Amino acid sequence: MRPPIGLTPQGRGVQLGLKLGGAGSPGKAPEGPMWITSDLATEQFSLAYQQSHRCQDLRGVPRRFPPSPLGRRHTAETAADVGTARNSKGRRGTASGSARQGRIFEPKTRWPYHQHGAGQSPYPFAAGCRDRHAGPFRPDAQRRTTRLLLPKRCSETMKSPSRRAPRPVPHQRADNAPRLTRRFGVTFLVLSLLTTLWSLASPLMSVPDEPAHTVKAAAVARGQFLGTSGETQGEVLNVVVPKYIADVPELACYRFKVNVTADCAPRLNPDDRYPAVAGTSAGNYNPLYYLVVGMGSRGISGEPAIYAMRILSGLLTSLFLAATVLAATQFTRRKWPFVAAGVAITPMVLYLSGAVNPNALEIVTASAVFMNLALVLDNARDLGRVRFNIVAVGVAAAVLANTRALSLLWLALAVIAALLMFPPKDLLLIARNKLVLGMTGLIAIAAAAGLVWLQRSNTLASLLGVPNTITPEQAFGTMVYRTFDFAAAYVAQLGWLDTNGPNGVYVWWSFLMVALMVMAITVQGLRIRLGFIVLFVAALAIPPILQSQVINELGYIWQGRYILPVIVPMLLAAGVALRFRDLPDSPFARRLAGWVIGLSIAAHTTVFANALRRYGVGIFDEANWGDMFGAAKWEPPLGWLALTAAYLVVTAVAGVLFHRHLFTPDATAADGGTHGPSSVSAPAPGPA
Repeated sequence: MRPPIGLTPQGRGVQLGLKLGGAGSPGKAPEGPMWITSDLATEQFSLAYQQSHRCQDLRGVPRRFPPSPLGRRHTAETAADVGTARNSKGRRGTASGSARQGRIFEPKTRWPYHQHGAGQSPYPFAAGCRDRHAGPFRPDAQRRTTRLLLPKRCSETMKSPSRRAPRPVPHQRADNAPRLTRRFGVTFLVLSLLTTLWSLASPLMSVPDEPAHTVKAAAVARGQFLGTSGETQGEVLNVVVPKYIADVPELACYRFKVNVTADCAPRLNPDDRYPAVAGTSAGNYNPLYYLVVGMGSRGISGEPAIYAMRILSGLLTSLFLAATVLAATQFTRRKWPFVAAGVAITPMVLYLSGAVNPNALEIVTASAVFMNLALVLDNARDLGRVRFNIVAVGVAAAVLANTRALSLLWLALAVIAALLMFPPKDLLLIARNKLVLGMTGLIAIAAAAGLVWLQRSNTLASLLGVPNTITPEQAFGTMVYRTFDFAAAYVAQLGWLDTNGPNGVYVWWSFLMVALMVMAITVQGLRIRLGFIVLFVAALAIPPILQSQVINELGYIWQGRYILPVIVPMLLAAGVALRFRDLPDSPFARRLAGWVIGLSIAAHTTVFANALRRYGVGIFDEANWGDMFGAAKWEPPLGWLALTAAYLVVTAVAGVLFHRHLFTPDATAADGGTHGPSSVSAPAPGPA
């Protein structure tokens, strides 16, 4: 609502033209920011102020405005009715005194008309002020520096401009739930379609270690949580599964051979359901993930059963990935967290999600723990708005703790990084909530169960490798030197580490990641970026440390995808650190965002099509894209062209939704954004 106040310059001051119900002025209104410097302490101005400044209309985010050109000292002739009142020592005025109808409030900051509209204040109001005025606002005519008498209830809830987010509006909570539910459903649907398309496009057993995980999942679904084995390091465990499951290792005839197509793989006979002994290097892994995925092999057999297991894995990972994206959209200042979520979902994350491999589950659960916990801490004073996110933290952490051997380490890093980005007092605030305490108990029990399984099943004994004779110090130095050699696996390193994505995709995604990280590290204030710094250091230090400890027993076994449970939360932490920076909303910014999203869609689709080319006609030094039309030796279900077109359509729809949501206003109840007060003092607003 724009107050009906017009301004015209009259000599050294400014004259107010008051006209209730419309904007009127005695002359031509000046352009640019104008300050109220008149000494009009009249009842007419008070009534106009009352009509045009209802509590529920003042929801602007506090901003820092330029100082007065009149200098530090403001006399009675230059102090504004709603401007800055200073005493003889140049100190800002504060709320003080009392009156029959309320307290006397002297605003601490002056605001220009071009920022909040004519006379509109940047002060946030609570819902308690809504249409509950005890009487008209009355100026104190005894002093030339006008002070406004506000009702006591309003004056108690008005805060001077600060760097905190506005307080919540309780009556709007019910309206947010349906919109958040729809947003979660749409996000889950889009991600599920993408992971399902990947599960169909990749040949069976084309993902690293997928044969071992497939055998393990089928065994767990039939009640075999552990297999039988000896005491030798790297020895596979034997389990009893249907014969067609036992034959899946033979399907990976093309691994490590980029010029061999997937048609070399034999067909699985769906009638081979009789029991057979099979070996798996994942036999003593935690059974939680495999219990869910293995259900796809019950009731059906042959290749459809393997595809069903893949699709179930994709649905499971999409569930937690959707919770991560939803949390990114719930921040009061959500644009940069949302951008970070888009950058963090690389083609590699979707590729792993469409296969039978728990690596994808630990990536998405670690991300869900970090982002949802950060959101909960950001709303520590209004936890009623983030009840779903509290549950998401508990469930994701419980699942993560029982996924793989290193999952407890990823869980600890995600939790520590989120806690470090907010003051300790916020942790004490949320610790009083019963739901938080319940989820904390769930996490503790799940972590204890995961630790017990890790110790009793001797999970680390199943790691395969070739011993090396170099010293741990040499291995550490080699890993440090090769740090960025593993970066390809963060974006698109498909197959058995033999199918890299196009170079242009690496260049593009490297640009996005580096730009996001550089902006995050330059944010003012250590605490707000401390979580990002911790995860960045962990991503650099953990691979050399872990690899050097097992070099003599297993040799070099590290793969870039192993550290993705740290890389993805690190990118999310960069977005959380940037959340107080403004994202321009100009036509140029919208066009630029459209091009960035379009190039990202092209990168995703190119990686998808390149994977189909690798298994359909093979990859050679010469370009052979034309052979895909009519000369492909292997075709996925539904055909490579139909799958590629479907993937392009889904990513395009996702891009349109992303762009539309990116340029909707922050912190509005209409879009379901949370309004809880931020516990971190935001840096002074300014150019991003």
